Amino acid sequence: MVGQPIPTEYLTFGSRPFRWRMGLRPLDLATWLEIDDDWAADRAEKRRLLESRPDDVFAARPGSEQAGAEIEAAVLAFVRGHGLEPETDEDEHPLLRAGLAVQEDLLLMEHRDGAWYLTAGSLSFPTNWHLGEKMGQELDAIHAPVPRYDQDLGAGTVPAFFDRLRVDRPMWRANWTVTDEPGLRLEPELKIRPHRSMSPDEAAQALHLRVERQTLRRFPRTDAVLFTVRIHRQSVAALADQPEVAARLADGIAGLPPDVATYKDSTSRWAEPLLAWLRSVS
Repeated sequence: MVGQPIPTEYLTFGSRPFRWRMGLRPLDLATWLEIDDDWAADRAEKRRLLESRPDDVFAARPGSEQAGAEIEAAVLAFVRGHGLEPETDEDEHPLLRAGLAVQEDLLLMEHRDGAWYLTAGSLSFPTNWHLGEKMGQELDAIHAPVPRYDQDLGAGTVPAFFDRLRVDRPMWRANWTVTDEPGLRLEPELKIRPHRSMSPDEAAQALHLRVERQTLRRFPRTDAVLFTVRIHRQSVAALADQPEVAARLADGIAGLPPDVATYKDSTSRWAEPLLAWLRSVS
């Protein structure tokens, strides 16, 4: 929910010198997915997007149905365990049915021909990327546009982690950015909007801290890995009541190398007034 405080453990920015880190932590399957008061509204928005732009929010390669069915069973069991019963359409791909049952986006990775490939995805709420551009790619190719990816993590590091990921040890991590777009769906095209000047107070009111809570879980029957993404958003202005978080965010933004700051777009676009405001309240 916009304006709701983001859980502190998801706020991974700070004063350490910047480098991309996997930052993985063990995941308790009791908290695998997140269900809150926006469950019905977020699912309705997913269905609306599917009806208006289906190719943008779902794609699947032939042969992904079996892994999708295993994932769907686990997702529906989780949701039903919270006393909820999502409607399903048996004519849809099982991963799509799973994606429409939860607030997370779901990305299915399968090991084929010696590499991990994105074989299906239910992606309603991306952060500056298009599903169609990544579908069918292997892990390092998916991350190729990320500046310093090879430098910081090394080619093959993420695929090697997928190789080692155990069924009984799911993991989670968090990723952050600052954006002037409060919506759940953040299109890459938003980056081409013209720059405008803002005062520090205007920046605080206009900008939002956006955090992705990401989980990685391997499934026993098909050996597939599911990558989930849940979007959390909070007004930057709300950090006036969280001075310690404001200070850490200022340190995180100030420490971004120029190429990474540009990649994060609004984080660099409004850095000057944003930093001034964050420093003033921290």
